[in-house]
Formats: sequence, structure tokens, C-alpha cells
Amino acid sequence: MTSPTATAGLPDAALRPDLPAIEGFRSVLADLADVIARTRQGTIQRLAPEFLHDLRVAARRSRAVLAAGGRVIPDDVRREARLGFALLSDLTGPPRDLDVYLLGWAAYTEPLGPHAAVDLEPVRAHLIRAQDEAYATLTTWLQSEEALERLASWRRWLTGPLPEVLPDRALDPLGPYVAKRIRRAQATLLDEGRAITPESPDERLHDLRKDAKKLRYLLECFGALLDPGPRAKLVKRLKALQENLGEHQDAAVHAAELRTVAHHLAAAWPATTGASTDTGPEDTGLVDMGLVDTLLATGRLLGELEGVRDRTRLEFAARFERYDRDATSHALDAALRGARL
Repeated sequence: MTSPTATAGLPDAALRPDLPAIEGFRSVLADLADVIARTRQGTIQRLAPEFLHDLRVAARRSRAVLAAGGRVIPDDVRREARLGFALLSDLTGPPRDLDVYLLGWAAYTEPLGPHAAVDLEPVRAHLIRAQDEAYATLTTWLQSEEALERLASWRRWLTGPLPEVLPDRALDPLGPYVAKRIRRAQATLLDEGRAITPESPDERLHDLRKDAKKLRYLLECFGALLDPGPRAKLVKRLKALQENLGEHQDAAVHAAELRTVAHHLAAAWPATTGASTDTGPEDTGLVDMGLVDTLLATGRLLGELEGVRDRTRLEFAARFERYDRDATSHALDAALRGARL
């Protein structure tokens, strides 16, 4: 099995502005279900980190499309599907965070000097064990009867006959309906971004990052309805904002994980060494220098991560200002012309 491509999960459904909305949504969601099916086995076998990445992105795109499908997709179907995708997102989060952390390990530790890799090896080993555990939890669920039934039930709804009773907007033309949802997602992103101040907690930036992803997912999933040139310009502007928010979030998550590991190592390793006696280790008052070196290096690495977090926080205002310009609004208006009837 080969690794997914970087664009895996971009729906290629044949969408038209005049298509009934429910048919367009089912087509997009069916494409995403195909991606989940293709990447599930590669994730279970851990063939490459990209399988988990693409599985996770497909689940999040599905959630974004479902969220936009109110009054198009029946409430009971939407509610059950969102629960399943929320569970999948929760289970894929920890192993993906650790994948990113370990893939970037050399870049994180290189600025700390030539001995850092050796000093931090106990930390890296702990992260690898946590990664293995997170993958085990995920793969157990992916192979469970619950997961298989959820996937099968979802596929049956996507490909089966439509119910006789449909939500009130289900047969509306797809183009205008999607255009309205995209405009609403853009308005939410701008309102939330403008409300962020230097005093706002880091969680506000993380929430804004999720808002940006929701908008981008809609632009990508319903891209066949949009004018490709302006859409590409808008996505490029979004990516620049997301890079800042993503770097900030990765640094914050990795710093928190590092603190947890440091506490674990400090608690697990004795502060003294000595010969064993009948009653236990003899307290000789000698400090375990390996522990000292590891904790000192951990502190330096934590400082590097906190520096990245602080830098990206300072850069946020300028990044958002570049996004919140008339050119972005013009690109959105031009992109949505393709969704008109």
C-alpha cells in the first residue's frame, strides 16, 4: 500500500450550482468516506504518518461539511455522524500530535547544542512509548465492532435512497446554499480574529485556528462550485494565517507535553544512587548526573518551545491584519461567483 498524497481527501465530486443541496452534500461526504476507508488500514498498520494525517483531516472535513448541512441533512443522521467523527477526531489527536513532535525532534533539539540529543534521549523514549500507546488505543477502536458498524451505517445512508421526509432546505440549489455557509464561516473568522487582543488567552488563538480550518475545508470540499483562480488566492491567504496559528498551537501543545514528561522522569528516577542493602537502596547523597543533564536539557528545550509560542503570538496581529483586508473580501466575492445559478 502506498502513502496517500498530500491532497488526499479533496472531494472530486461532480458538483453543480443547481444540484439539490442534499445530493451535493451526500456526494462530498461520500468522497470523504472513501478517504477514511483508504487510510484506515494504513493507519492501523502504521505504514506512514501520512495515513493518520489524511484520516484525521478527512474526519475533520466531514465534521465541517456536516456542520454546514443544517436544514439539508436530517437532524438524526447529522447528530449521529457528528458524534462518530468527533470520537474519531479525539482518538486521532494524541497520536498525530506525537507524530508531529517526533518528526520535528531534530529541528527542536539542534539549537540546543551537540550533546542535547544524548541528554534528551530519555525524553524522546518516553514520547515514543506514549506514541505507541496512543496508536494502540486508536487502532483498537478502528478495528472494533462499533467503528465498523458506524462506518457501514454511514456508507448506507450516503449511498441509499433518500428518506421521504426531508429537511426544509434539502432540495434548495446547492450553489447559493453553500455560498451562504462560506460567507458565514468567513464572517465568524473575521469577528473572532478582530476580538483577539494581546491579553487574550492562548485558547482564543486555538479556537480561531479551528474557525480558519472550517472555512478552508468548505472552500476545498465545495471547490468544484467556485471560481478556481480567486478560490486559490483566498486559500493561499488562509494558509498564511493558519501557518502562524498552527506553529503557535504546536509549540503550546509540545511544551505542555514536555512538562508532563519532565515531571514523570523526575518522579520515576531516584534523586540519589548507592549500593543496595537489605532494606533498599543506600542513600549516599550522590546526585544522579544523568537525571540532572536530562532535566537541564529539558528546561532548555522548554525555553525554545516557549520562545516559539511567544514569537508566533507577537506575529499574529500582523498576520491577521494581512488577512483582514479588502483583497480577501474581493477574492471571496470572486470565488463565489461560480456558485451562482
